[in-house]
Amino acid sequence: MHNQGWRARAACAGRSPNLWFPEGAGNSAATQEAVAICRSCPVRTQCAEYALAQPENFGIWGGLTQDDRKNLTLARPRRRLHAEPL
Repeated sequence: MHNQGWRARAACAGRSPNLWFPEGAGNSAATQEAVAICRSCPVRTQCAEYALAQPENFGIWGGLTQDDRKNLTLARPRRRLHAEPL
């Protein structure tokens, strides 16, 4: 389980959760507003890493939309599991 103590220091703490889960997709005004708040957040990196590790499929996390996270995940090389020799 991930330590989520960073959430208390987040720029979004105390704001409406609706801002981080805007209706519709794409580059809406609500999405732009949320991403702009994230840009100045002191824990943006931790938030984005958390969302990528879960994975969080919805909402804005660390300034990344669900499409941004999907693209980053697809661009990462996948780890291959190898069986240990006996």
